Amino acid sequence: MDGTLVDSTAIIEEEWTRWALQIGKDPDEVLKIAHGRRTEEVIQAIAPDREIEKELTHFLELAAGVDQNKVRAVEGAVQFVSLLDNAHWAVVTSAPRHIAYQRLHLAGFPEPRVLISADDVRTGKPHPEGFTSAALLLKMDLQDCLAFEDSPPGILAARAAGIRVIALKTTHAQLGFGELYQIATFADLTVIRSGSYYEAAKVADV
Repeated sequence: MDGTLVDSTAIIEEEWTRWALQIGKDPDEVLKIAHGRRTEEVIQAIAPDREIEKELTHFLELAAGVDQNKVRAVEGAVQFVSLLDNAHWAVVTSAPRHIAYQRLHLAGFPEPRVLISADDVRTGKPHPEGFTSAALLLKMDLQDCLAFEDSPPGILAARAAGIRVIALKTTHAQLGFGELYQIATFADLTVIRSGSYYEAAKVADV
């Protein structure tokens, strides 16, 4: 969701910066690993000496003060999703469920029939659990699925699930996903104009 459908980079970075400064950590170091991961797993990586549940509550309290209305849709994303049968697409996100629905609504997306959030998995990205759960609920074989991802944890999670991946340069424009992972890379979703995600799937096979 974040970085593929919804442009929430500024919000996410403000949330993590607030938390990092509160606990005396370098925000830049936190932001290097924050995108695409569940909150509790970022906290555990950055502050393993702290009690995770208490720190998660602390983070959510700080995040509540960030204006979520800054969110907007990634270029081309609403148009792309509007062309899909609701039974054939899912959101797999590292955000909590209530935040996911809020951001999708604010950015103008229809509510997905299948949404796998941070609350629905035991282990977040780069673990494949979220993607395998989504495919199961969609009643789709993994090899017939296509994932759009914007961060290394998401790309690795989809690949670990056996799903083809297209990378978007919306969050990590400086990273050469094509060279790193040997996958197709788009700037955003405006490249898919015809309504045929099968064309995107063909690109993903290159």
